[in-house]
Amino acid sequence: MRSIKYLIMIIFALLMINACNDDGGGGNGDVDNTIDSSYDLRLSIPNLEPGSLISHGGQTTIRAYVLKTTTDSNGNKTEVPVEDGTVIHFFVIATDGIDQKNSVNNSGTIESVKTTLDGYADAVYQAENNSGNVKIYAATDPNMVYNISDVYEENILTDTISFEVASGTPATIFIDSITPETIGVAGSGISNISIINFSVNDSSGNPVPDYNLVTFKISTAIGGGEKLSTTEAETQNGKVSVSLTSGTVSGTVGINAIYNDGNTDLLTEAKVTIVSGLPAAEQLGMAVEYHNMAGGRTFGLQNKITAYLGDRYGNVVPDGTKVSFMSEGGTIGTSDGFEPSTVFGVAEAVLQTSPPTTPDLGGVNGSTQSNPGLCRIVIYTPGNEGFYDINGNNVYDEGIDTLTVDMSEPYIDANDNNQYDSGEKYIDSDGSGSFTQADGKYQSNTIIWDSGNVLFSDDQAALDLTKNFNINRINGGSYPLTYYLGDVYGNALVSGTTVKITTSGAFGKAELTGDTDFVLPDSNGFGEWHTVGLLITPQGTDDPDNGSLEVIVTVTPPSDDSAGENSSGPVTDTTGPL
Repeated sequence: MRSIKYLIMIIFALLMINACNDDGGGGNGDVDNTIDSSYDLRLSIPNLEPGSLISHGGQTTIRAYVLKTTTDSNGNKTEVPVEDGTVIHFFVIATDGIDQKNSVNNSGTIESVKTTLDGYADAVYQAENNSGNVKIYAATDPNMVYNISDVYEENILTDTISFEVASGTPATIFIDSITPETIGVAGSGISNISIINFSVNDSSGNPVPDYNLVTFKISTAIGGGEKLSTTEAETQNGKVSVSLTSGTVSGTVGINAIYNDGNTDLLTEAKVTIVSGLPAAEQLGMAVEYHNMAGGRTFGLQNKITAYLGDRYGNVVPDGTKVSFMSEGGTIGTSDGFEPSTVFGVAEAVLQTSPPTTPDLGGVNGSTQSNPGLCRIVIYTPGNEGFYDINGNNVYDEGIDTLTVDMSEPYIDANDNNQYDSGEKYIDSDGSGSFTQADGKYQSNTIIWDSGNVLFSDDQAALDLTKNFNINRINGGSYPLTYYLGDVYGNALVSGTTVKITTSGAFGKAELTGDTDFVLPDSNGFGEWHTVGLLITPQGTDDPDNGSLEVIVTVTPPSDDSAGENSSGPVTDTTGPL
């Protein structure tokens, strides 16, 4: 029994030994038969295509790969990465061949110390203002003297790699910024200097080296004395700048930046807009679509009122300049209710006939003292009074320059006597609580204004065609007939009203002379008496012509009733039989 147990134990032990020695192919198991090993450091630039250049001022990755190579007894070689954390030192070799220990030099910079992961260590190279060939040196010992060949001495590894950096020759000039893009003319109160910054890049899109010369010139002048701060500048960090100072004329100025080294010719143009300044009193004016509207008898008639603004040099003021309107009668404004503003120096509002209207115009404090149909319109805006610039320095100098326009505060001259009277509406622009007259002193950035009258005419008055004579048919002669054209308040009728004078009857020896068929113009003046002649041809006593004769005046309102009508239809008058 005991012998069987021993036999089983011996068989089991033999089986275990066989299993441990079995490598599936008759090999040697874990027995290490390596007879040699070596280490290597290899540099590469993984993201740079063969023959390609690193851009001027650009960067790239330099990769170090450290591996261990083993050789077994059969001569088989195996390569594996070195242990993680192996320290690699990187250096840029200066153009004079001296190791700069990674200090900034004329060949750029590189990250100095990196450690391996899976055998790789990556360092970033940064090109500066250098160009041409660059050499990178890597070593496992920072004190290792530069050697152009790989070495394996006392476990110290090194390698070098070379590449080219682009030259940085200017290839493009472009506008970096224009600050501000819009400036004002000299003396406008708006900033009149613009700084233009240009960038100069090489063919790789990187800033060119310093000291490349760029010249400047005004390519599009507007003749107002605008000027540049300099005619040339050298690049610094790939940038140059120049400033433009405006003159006295508004418009758009072109500024060229030019690079020309004899081989390369580059040019770009920046544009700066020069706008005019505040409106000037002598350049402020008002126009009306109709000088006469039948506002005394019709509400809702509309009349376009236009303000024209310019600066003291005659330049159009900047778009968006606000203009205020006020009216003695009716209403005035814009359909959207906002304050009108200029476009190309023009601002518009609409005057609409409504109360107060004729005959409640032309008075102060409720009493009629002037024409009851004249409606005073006022426009006003911030601006400058006028002066004659004797010394030409664009500003008013007391004792040297001459004041040409001196203004009071804006007011509605309701009684049309060309002066302010207590009770008339005014704009208290200085906030004094009382009306301020013109003071004989130049005021800049004050309120300037202009005004004019629109007539609100009323119903047509009677023609009152009269004759103060007895016709002598035998001897003939010339006889005057008079008639009145105007409204019931003595004002003119609206434009487009037609007047015709005709004769009626069988008498054949009569002829009208003078204006017998005409159209009334647009006028805000008074109505007028008109005269027409009646010429009778002498006929003697033999067989006299005793036929009937009558003169008729017919006044017809305009077919285009935009300005209204002074009557609902033709108005006539006649001399009766003559």
